[in-house]
Order: sequence, then C-alpha cells, then structure tokens
Amino acid sequence: MLRLVLLVLTIFQISSIKCEVANNVTDIANLYFQYVENATISHECKIQLNLLALGLGARKEWALKMLDATAKPQAGILLGNIMHVGNYDECLEVDEDLFGLKIQGKYCTAVLQAHPTYGEDFAKLLTSLNAGDKVVEGDILMELRKSYGVCVPKGCTIEDLRNLSNSIEEEFQSPAHFHFAEEYCDGGEKPPFSAAAIVAIFVFSAFAVIVVCSTLYDVFCYQRLAEKSPNLFVAFSVLTNTQRLLSTQTTESTLGCLNGMRVISMMWIIIAHGYQFAFFTPEVNAVHIIWWKDHLLSSIIMAASVAVDTFFTISGLLLVYLFMKSNDKGVKFSLPMFYLHRILRLTPSLAMVALLSATLITHMGSGPFWPAMYVTFQESCEKNWWSTVTYLQNYVHTHNQCVGQAWYLAVDTQMYFLSPVVLFPLLRWPKQTIGAIGVFVVLNCAYVFEISWKKQLGATFFSQDEAQYAYIYSPTHVRGTVYLMGMVCGYFIFQTKNKRLELRKSMVALLWVLSLLALTGIVFAHSSFNADQYTVLEGALFNSLSRVSWSGALCVVILLCVNGYGGVVNSFLSSNVFTVLIRLNYNVYLLHLLVIGEVVGQGRTPIHFSNLVGFHSFWGNYAFSLGAAVVWTLAFESPVLVIEKIVFGQKKKSHPKKSLENGVKNGIGAENKVCDVPTISTSSN
Repeated sequence: MLRLVLLVLTIFQISSIKCEVANNVTDIANLYFQYVENATISHECKIQLNLLALGLGARKEWALKMLDATAKPQAGILLGNIMHVGNYDECLEVDEDLFGLKIQGKYCTAVLQAHPTYGEDFAKLLTSLNAGDKVVEGDILMELRKSYGVCVPKGCTIEDLRNLSNSIEEEFQSPAHFHFAEEYCDGGEKPPFSAAAIVAIFVFSAFAVIVVCSTLYDVFCYQRLAEKSPNLFVAFSVLTNTQRLLSTQTTESTLGCLNGMRVISMMWIIIAHGYQFAFFTPEVNAVHIIWWKDHLLSSIIMAASVAVDTFFTISGLLLVYLFMKSNDKGVKFSLPMFYLHRILRLTPSLAMVALLSATLITHMGSGPFWPAMYVTFQESCEKNWWSTVTYLQNYVHTHNQCVGQAWYLAVDTQMYFLSPVVLFPLLRWPKQTIGAIGVFVVLNCAYVFEISWKKQLGATFFSQDEAQYAYIYSPTHVRGTVYLMGMVCGYFIFQTKNKRLELRKSMVALLWVLSLLALTGIVFAHSSFNADQYTVLEGALFNSLSRVSWSGALCVVILLCVNGYGGVVNSFLSSNVFTVLIRLNYNVYLLHLLVIGEVVGQGRTPIHFSNLVGFHSFWGNYAFSLGAAVVWTLAFESPVLVIEKIVFGQKKKSHPKKSLENGVKNGIGAENKVCDVPTISTSSN
C-alpha cells in the first residue's frame, strides 16, 4: 500500500521511478509482498501487512476500505492542492478478525518533505506550491499543509512505518520523504483523562450544579417574594442574569456609539482570525492566497489588527471619562477596590478558558487535523497558564502563550493598573498632563521608527515575525500609546458632554471627511505592504505612525458622535442590538479562537479558498462564539459581578458617598463599564 502512496510523486513530475504502475488491486497486493518481506519492521506489523495484501488480492471489503481510505493524487496540484487527506473515518471503521488476529485501521498523516539526499529540486517545488510558506514559517499547522493521509494496520508502529518508507525511498532514490510522527497517527483510541482533566470536569460540574440550584431557587422561591432585596442565592440564576443580559435600558450619559464600535471591531477580528486559520488548512487552490493578499480589498482583512487599537483607545477613553464623571459627583476613590474590581471582572472567565484549554480540549474533537490543532491550545496552557491569569504574557512566554489572544488583556490590565499615575495629574493639572502625554506619544513613535529601521521589521501580517511581535506588537510600552491617546480623548469628552461642542456645519463635514479618509487610508495602505512593495523607510514610517493616526481619527469620530454630530452613524452604532451584544463581547473574545479551532480541527476535506467561503464561515463562527459566550457569561462572569455588588455594596449603606469602583461600574450601565472593552489578536495577528 505504501508503494501506491509513492505513485503520487509521478504527478509532481519529480520522480525517476521506472516501474510499471499496477492496474488492479491484485498487482498492488504483489507489490506489498515484495517490500514488506525486505523491510526491517516488527513481526506483528509484517503479519498484518501480509494479511492486508492477501485481503486486497481477494478483494475483501475491509482491505479495500483501507486502500480506499488512503489519499489519492488530486487535481490542482499546481494550484497548491498538496495536502491529500484521504478518508479518516473510513479508515477507523476497519475492524476485522482474521484467524484470531484483530486487524484495525490506523490513520496517519505523513508529512511530505524533501529527501535529504535526493530532494534538492523537490524542496524548491514544494516551496513554490505551498502558499502557506509565504505566511508563517515553522508552524506545526504549516507542516501539515504538505502531507498525505494513509490508512495502515494498527499493529504497525511509527518506527515500522518509518523503516518501511525509508526502504522504499532508498530503493527508488525518491526526492520525497514521508515523515511519520506519533502525534499525527490515530488508531481510534480515546485518550485517557488525566488527573488535571478530572479536576477540571469536577470544577465545571460544580458550577453547573450551582447554576441549576440557584435558578430553581430563583424560579420557585425568590420570584414569589413581594419585596426582592439583593440575594446571594440567586447570583448564579440563569433567569435573573439573562434578564439583565437582554436589557436594553441605558442612561442619558451612556456613550452609546462605543458599543457599536466595539462589537463591530470584534466581528472584524473574528473574520481575520477565520482567514488566518484558513491559511494553514488544506485548500484546493492554496496558491491563490498569494494572489489574494496582493488584492486591494484583501487589505480589509489584513488590516484587522488596527481593531486592537480601537479597543485600546476606547479603554483609555472610558477610564478617564468615568473617573472624571465619578469625581464630579463627589465619589470617593479607593485604590484597592479600583484594582480588585478589575481582577474580579476579568479573571474568572479567563481562568476557566485556560483550564478548559489545558485539560479538556484534547477530548473535544477528532480528525486528521485535530492532533495538531489541540496541541496549539493545550501544551502552552499546561506550561504557561500562570502568565496568562497574572496578565504578564505579553512579556513572559511571548511565543508560547496560553489563550494567545489574551496578550491584549495583559497590555490593557497593565495600563489600567498604571492609570492612577495619569488620572490624578489629569484631574489637577490637565494642560500639563496632556502636554506630557503628547511628548510621550512623539517619543514613542520615534522609538518604534528606530526599532523598525534597525531591525528591518515588517509592516503587516504577512511580513510579521518573532522580532516584530516582541519589539513593537505586544509590549505595553509600545501599545499603551494609543491607550494614553484614548485617555486624552476621554478627558475632552467629559468636558464637552454637558456643554455641547459648537461646530459649524462646514467644520463638521471637514472633520468627518478627514477622519474617514484617515481611517480608510490606513486600512487600504496595507495593500502595498502586503505585496511587499515597500522600502525599509516606508515600513518604519508605517509602523510608527499608523496606529496613532488610527487612534486620533477614531477619537475625532467619537467626539462628533457624542456631541450630536454623528447623525445616522451614531444612531446605528448606538442601536439596542449592540447594547446587548456588548455584554457578551468579552467572552466572545475569550472563546472565539477555541470555536474556530474546533471547527477547523475537525475538518475532513480540503476547502476552496475564497472571500465568499471566508465570510460564510465567519457568520457560523460568530454565532457559535455568541452561544458559548452566553454560557460563559451566565456561569462565570455575571455571578461574580452580582456577588461583588452584594458583598461590597453593603459597606456603602453606612457612607454618604459611593466608592468610585462601584460608581464606575453601575453609574452609566453595563455597556460602558471600564472593564467592558476587550478585543482579540494572537501573536500572529
């Protein structure tokens, strides 16, 4: 059977094999005997391969299934269709008893590589056919793009397959080498539950029981009370928490346009991550990715990383706006509670995602791509979960992150914890503080320019490498710049919220035109950078100015909207649907990569890469992410906030003033809480 696999090399036009191709299964069976007898393999494997050969010669259904489940050469090889999957499920269905010996199918993904001795030209061919090599080098998913699915008897070990493959390659001086690895083979066995997985099941089950009990108490007891005071026993109630979740009630001081901006930005990120996963999965037209990235409209996808800057800007804006608003009302500021609220707001949901990723993800799927997919989630969380829940992962384990998208939370939380250094000076010396922030922004742009120039860092996703990520993508001292710009914007919004900013129509029109031109210009500027049509100077200028320019233009749009100059744009962004969706945004952010990975990892066949397929997949990914976010919000986020309000709210009864952290949380509605500003990006976006 492995001899048949090697026939794919003739399709690549790189094989010098000079033998007659078998025209029927009987000839294939004869080939088995020839190579199996001479190969250095285990006795059990040799017996099972011989029985397979006899089964093929006798045209037995179980043997034909194994042959049928092995991948065959597909059309479109010159378009990059070089990941031949075969039929995973058909292979694992093979279960036959022969002479008291059980033969079962085992599906293995053999990674196609250039032979170290004979494969110099073949290596060049693989590179030219594999569009993914233009995206990321060395990724585990990247390796599987050049692969071939084979169905072998379960009695053959990885060492057997390697020895058999090597002997055939040497016999024919094959320029291709098939690499077999234990993690890429699946015999249908369910992996055992580790001690950590059992603990995780217990934890999730305990939460489920608490939610059910709390809901039953709410329905049959609490709802029948004439006077309903805050009650810890209904903190986990699905009924009460769902009512809060679906409420569209807002206050006059709510900055409604921010809800729409954040939800749409989250959608933008999910679309981009869907495309990013597609770059590493089998397509029948993978070479088209190279053509696609050079197209002007592809910039809309590739520019999605600026959505991260949208969230940083809005986060800083809300922090200052709510701080100023609370101070104006005479709210007392408590630094310990200011920090504690942040931790309670974010950490439970994040910790549960890390727990799921570290323990149970391996049991949540199967398929030819699943081993490589779950490894990308599980291994990093098993080792580095602590740097995620302590919000340090943008500086620690930067290239092996647990819950990779949480690097944003690390930056945002670090800026939040440092924010009092800016908040109080901004309150007392606003002009000097804003001036100092301006100087910092200029110096930071100069720093990014210098680093980009000296290190010759790429400007967009397709040219991103570890150096770019470490120096200018994830560090707080770089990405915090737009956060500070958002803080300045929040100050001006507070100053103009009750005293409307008066602008002439011509000025309003000019500001809209300039800001929209800046935003669209930054997006479509990615086109030339995606095509690698830029110099080191241009790349350095783009890296240093694009993010602050985006943040500045965004602040202009927000100022126009909150001052009554937003028109239909503000009405749309402030609609009730975004008021509800924003409450799920944080958990959508935490869970959407798991959802995408679950879908992609359980794929069975190649897809056709196109924008239509990409956007069609997005709506499914977003819908499933919303569903998962509802569960996560009701189980881990809303109950903690309710408990916090009950426990710490009791202290307010003995004080004439509310504490700042609770005033911030409850003063203008859940949709504009300080911490409700999450986003997403992985280390490669």
